[in-house]
Amino acid sequence: MKLTFVRHLKLKKYTYESDIYRAEAEYTLGYALKKLTAFNKENEIEYELKQENWWLKVLTYIPFWELILGIGVFPPYKFYHKGIYCGRTRTTLWKSYSIIEMENEIYELYLHSNNYISILKNDVQSALVQKEELTVAERNTYHLNVDESLVEDINLMSLFIAFIDIVFFPQAPEFWLERSDKTIGPDKLYYRTRWKPESERGEESEEEPEKKRRCKLLAWFFNE
Repeated sequence: MKLTFVRHLKLKKYTYESDIYRAEAEYTLGYALKKLTAFNKENEIEYELKQENWWLKVLTYIPFWELILGIGVFPPYKFYHKGIYCGRTRTTLWKSYSIIEMENEIYELYLHSNNYISILKNDVQSALVQKEELTVAERNTYHLNVDESLVEDINLMSLFIAFIDIVFFPQAPEFWLERSDKTIGPDKLYYRTRWKPESERGEESEEEPEKKRRCKLLAWFFNE
């Protein structure tokens, strides 16, 4: 399943929308705690990720501590499903990924080169996200490809889009009419960026024999 989420800045909130799926992130700077929300099709709050410990947040503004703790994911976010606490983010220092633990599931969000983010559920890749490089007037665009057989609720992916935007591509304190974001550097797990859902891999495997047959016919034609 492929979806495109577009971020807009509305009334001090970022909104992320794709058809019936929607998430929000409060536009915060400085010492303010962050809160991310995903809504279901009835426009009710389905999932939340929010920071709740203000004193831990203050630690990230002590000189050098922000380099140790990581300003994006510290203090940890607590995860709620329909208002019930179900887990939290795990602090990962000096890492290009985030871990979200919830009940019997563990999600890993890993930042790759070229603005790719792989999403793993219990060590199995279930989705791939890519952010478009250009941002115009605070408008970010994310392309999501998800395996519906591995993800029960796409609303959760909406929440992850907001989390990716806030943590991996944080907003600047000043407003830019246009800017460019592109992640670069060595990527040991680059093969994850070539991932496709099972349904798409199945379609390719069915088409492969036909492609081979056509190649053989072309080879025979030009050899005659």
